[in-house]
Amino acid sequence: MRVAQSRRVSLTAIAMCLGFMAGCKSEVPPAMPTPPPEVTVSRPSEREVTDFLDFTGRTETPQFVEVRARVSGQLQKINFEDGQEIKADEPLFEIDPRPFDASLGQAKAALARAEAVLEQTTAQVSRYQDLRKQNAVSQQDLEISIADKGVALASKAGALQQIVKAELDVEFAKITAPISGRVSRANVAVGNQISPNLDSSGVLTTIVSLDPIYVYFNIDEQSGPAVTKLLAQ
Repeated sequence: MRVAQSRRVSLTAIAMCLGFMAGCKSEVPPAMPTPPPEVTVSRPSEREVTDFLDFTGRTETPQFVEVRARVSGQLQKINFEDGQEIKADEPLFEIDPRPFDASLGQAKAALARAEAVLEQTTAQVSRYQDLRKQNAVSQQDLEISIADKGVALASKAGALQQIVKAELDVEFAKITAPISGRVSRANVAVGNQISPNLDSSGVLTTIVSLDPIYVYFNIDEQSGPAVTKLLAQ
């Protein structure tokens, strides 16, 4: 009985000590309340908004010209810089004109000879017509003189055509811009022999017009009605 009572007294003492220690422990202060978040307020603004759509486009010019030579000869001069903007009829290339000037001189000389022969045969026909009235020449001689005059007329016409051709060759020796626009680079260098070839080797340069310029867009099917509506407005 004494032993049991002693144990009970010890347990009671331990419990009292634990309770005393718990009472001596400092209390934890309560957490501070979190302040409410700041809210920024702005006034609404009114303005016009333009609807737009983005598409990938490409530009194309209505005029694209390949510049080629119209006569053969040695290139003597280039009168433009690569990428330069030019006007119609401005000189681009110059071919050595001396052979064409010589041909023109020969054509003029041939015309002078043809005119002299025509004058001679015309006078002969007139004289033979008078002599024929007097039976001084035969009808055959008169017809021969008339035929000679016809040949002289044809020779004069041919000489005139040769002059026209020679003058064109002299003109074509200066290659000018057929249209206004932007010229590409020169595909030949000074000193080269050029000719009016129809293949790619005969292209001296190219010119594209700058006004107007067309722009083509690839529009998807869903955006088509919206674009049509905007264009109508």
